[in-house]
Amino acid sequence: MAGPPSAPTTAPATRYHLATGPETGLFGGKYKPRADQIGVEFTHESYPMQECRFGRHMLLPTVRANFDVRMSYRKDADVWMPYYINVFKDYWEAHPPLPFTKKRDAIVGMHSNCAGTCIPLTEQTARFLSRDTLEELGEPSIGRDDILTGLMEAVDLPFHMYGKCLSNRPQRVPRDMKPPIHFADRNKLAMFKRYKFCETFENSVDDDYVSEKVYLGLMAGCLPIYFGAPNIDDYIPSPDAIVDAAKFKSRDDLARFIHHLADNETAYEERMAWRRRGPAAWSPAFVKLVAYVGDEAGYHQHNVRLCKRVHELREQRRLQQV
Repeated sequence: MAGPPSAPTTAPATRYHLATGPETGLFGGKYKPRADQIGVEFTHESYPMQECRFGRHMLLPTVRANFDVRMSYRKDADVWMPYYINVFKDYWEAHPPLPFTKKRDAIVGMHSNCAGTCIPLTEQTARFLSRDTLEELGEPSIGRDDILTGLMEAVDLPFHMYGKCLSNRPQRVPRDMKPPIHFADRNKLAMFKRYKFCETFENSVDDDYVSEKVYLGLMAGCLPIYFGAPNIDDYIPSPDAIVDAAKFKSRDDLARFIHHLADNETAYEERMAWRRRGPAAWSPAFVKLVAYVGDEAGYHQHNVRLCKRVHELREQRRLQQV
């Protein structure tokens, strides 16, 4: 159940999506599971983004006390539900990237969540901003578009931005991909595969928050330029599979590295070598991720884990009452 029930239910548990809190009364204390139900806190959106949008009250003890189980993208959750699914791996193993000479000398991006300034303004993030942007900022946080705008100023390559944010290209893109990839993601794959680089910035920064963006880049065969989770290396086959913007001292250093790869086929293809080496060369953390997710399509395995956890808690309650 995504939100609070509109009528009494006999379900042993209710799963509540935190992102629906303002609309469904969670933060106002209106939602509470029955005493005999297991309350499940669920989110696939980053906690920092939701705090930014809804306020810190969403994580108050009085709100979270309604829940017995936490199901989220974070590894420390009761039920860990990463974005990664093995459909991604199966796809990139079956679809080799275009040759270097067939890819456009440009950076492609597509995202439509333009609202919010949910990335803390720190020494690390400030290094990507222009002087004008820094002078105009009146808040202690910035948005993904602020960082992207700064990078656009530093990199001497065209940015082809689809979607609603920083758009300079038509939003309609080719649809020449086939299932099992989601419809909207087929558009991105069809587009991304034609470029040397793809921008895969997250909308916020949090450990373990690695959304589908970077995997779409890996599937398409472009080289993802990534900004987001500090522990991104745990979620990809090899650190060389991406260009992690956070590892550069300045936007100019990052720009020089991107230019080097764009002009040097050998250096660029070295970043694609993880594909040829196969699973034997994957990082240990990524091997564990693949094993944890299992062979089931979608997120079936995680729901099975949730059901098992609910059963364990209900059994504990039963024994306590004996």
